[in-house]
Amino acid sequence: MKEVRDKAKIQIEITNACRFSCTNCYKFVGHHARPHFMDLKMVKKAIDSLEGYQGNIGITGGEPTLHPDFTEICEYLRRKVAPDQRYIQTTGYKWHDYKSVIKKTFFASHVKYNDHKDETQKHHPMLVAIKDVVADVSLRNELIDKCWVRDKWSALINVKGCFSCEVASAFDALYNGPGGLPIEKGWWAKGHEHFSEEMERNCCQCGAALPQPTTTVQNNKDHVSISNFRMLERLQTPKFKKDRVLLVENKYSTQDIKRIAEAWEPWQSEGEECSTKNIFQQVGAMINNYFNNNKSLRYIKTALKKVERNAWRLYWNFAKKAG
Repeated sequence: MKEVRDKAKIQIEITNACRFSCTNCYKFVGHHARPHFMDLKMVKKAIDSLEGYQGNIGITGGEPTLHPDFTEICEYLRRKVAPDQRYIQTTGYKWHDYKSVIKKTFFASHVKYNDHKDETQKHHPMLVAIKDVVADVSLRNELIDKCWVRDKWSALINVKGCFSCEVASAFDALYNGPGGLPIEKGWWAKGHEHFSEEMERNCCQCGAALPQPTTTVQNNKDHVSISNFRMLERLQTPKFKKDRVLLVENKYSTQDIKRIAEAWEPWQSEGEECSTKNIFQQVGAMINNYFNNNKSLRYIKTALKKVERNAWRLYWNFAKKAG
C-alpha cells in the first residue's frame, strides 16, 4: 500500500452534498440525513496542512460547486497552491455560474468532469462488506492488502479529519466514527502506522478490495451485505427508508474471485473523463496511451512532466514574490 505522501493526489472534501443520488455511490450520497459543508476557516486550514506535499491537491465533494463559499475557496487555493497542483472533481453542475472562476483556478486537464447523467457508468458496491461474504480470513486479508483504492485513489481531508483512504473517510462520516488524524501541517508525511486504526475499523466493512460484479447507475438500489444492511436499518438512512438497498447474501470462494477478477477493473468505472470527448481530446488520449504502453516513452513522459511541473512552480513562486 502506498504511503499518503507518495499518493498522486490528496482531496479536500468541502461538502458531501450532491444533486445526484447514484446507485453504489462511494461517498454514500443519499444515506446521509443532511449533508455537511466544511466552513471556510477549516478549508483554509486543510489547504495549509498540505504545505510541502508534492502531489495534486483536489477540491471535491459531493459536488464542490454547491458549497456557498466556493469562490472564496478557489481564491485561497490560487494564493496557496501552485497552478500545476490544483485539481477539481465535478459533475459539471453550476458550470455556467462558476465557469470563469474554475478556468482561472484550474488547468483544463485538471478539471475532472464525471458525467453522472451517463446511465452506463458503473459504481463498485462498497457496502458489500468483505467480512460478510469472504469466509476465508487469510484470503480476505490478502485481498485487503492489495486494495486498488489505497493504491490508485487519493487520501482525503473532510470535516472529521485526515484519512489515508477516501472510502474509509466516507464510512467514518456515514457511521459517525471517531474521525481521522487532526488537520495539521505534516499529517500527510506520516507512515502507515498512524492510519492503522482507520484501516482496522473500515477495511473489513468495505467491499472495495473484493472482485465482484458492478452495477450501472440505472440500477436503483445499493448492493449491501448484512452488517452494513443492519447499520443502515438502525440509522434509518433516507435511501434505506425509500427501499433503495438490496441485501446481497452471496458468498465468494477463491474460484469465484479468480473468475470475476479476470475482467475486473473497478478503477476504470469512476472518475473517467467526459464520455463525449471532441476529436482533439480523443487524439490526445490515443497519444497518451501510446506513451503509457511503451516503457522508454513512459520514462520520457514522466521526465517531461517533472520539467513542466518545476517550471510552473518557479514561475508561480516568482510571481508571488513579485507581488
